[in-house]
Amino acid sequence: MFTFNIFIPLLFFFFLYLVIQIIKENLFFVYLVQLKEYRLDRTKAHFKTLSGKNQIKNYFNLLKWKRFYHPKFTIRACLIFILVFLVQYNFFFFFLRFSFGFFKEFSNKTLFLLLLTIYLLNLTIPLLVFFFSFLTFLFLWPIKKAIVFLAEKKIKKTENLLIIGITGSYGKTAVKEIISFLLSGFFNTLKTPLNCNTQIGIAFLILRKLRKNHEVFVVEMGAYKKGEIEAICKMVKPKIGILTGIDEQHLELFGSISKTQWAKYELIKALPKGGLAVFNQK
Repeated sequence: MFTFNIFIPLLFFFFLYLVIQIIKENLFFVYLVQLKEYRLDRTKAHFKTLSGKNQIKNYFNLLKWKRFYHPKFTIRACLIFILVFLVQYNFFFFFLRFSFGFFKEFSNKTLFLLLLTIYLLNLTIPLLVFFFSFLTFLFLWPIKKAIVFLAEKKIKKTENLLIIGITGSYGKTAVKEIISFLLSGFFNTLKTPLNCNTQIGIAFLILRKLRKNHEVFVVEMGAYKKGEIEAICKMVKPKIGILTGIDEQHLELFGSISKTQWAKYELIKALPKGGLAVFNQK
């Protein structure tokens, strides 16, 4: 028979420790998918890096105290975290009801199954986070399309706005900052802020910050696969395109240097007749 009175304080604190570990893992994986823009391809590529492999190695060890990460608490990140927690909560208490109904009393077998359930819950965290990321994507997709549509419509009303698009494997942010700094002395200039280089991020910026008195809009454009820069260009319609350079960054996602070149070149192809294309000759 399990000596409940002797072990209950120890079991309580050990159980609390495991629960905290699972909450930390939930927050970490929500943080990770948010960092990778809720994209499975970028998340998979992360786990092929050295730091990603170390995270996988440590992930299976619930006893090791790990560094605390948390996402930026946006509506989507909070929704994913809550949905994952609700599934874990219901599964855990379903197991408790089943366990006590089967064994009739708390025993060593019950304790073993309880700890096993907690460990299995930990193993399912990535699957649950990715699953609910996909579900929230389906829910938010029409909203995203509506935001992009409104941003494109707003851009069309600014006929005298000079839009400068900047892309490349490296140097995008530095070039954007230099150009914005130089032009801001002569024109009312808007630039994309740090880490804002996706279609939806730029669309939000247009709706929130672009005004009729803006004369220049400097847009940093990021991409991890073919078609993403083309989509941004369709929305903002740049008149000047700057390609900073191409290297092996994100080769895991593009597949080859050739595909990277064609993806970045979408900015140049999108320029209107009489537009200006600037290349790095190096």
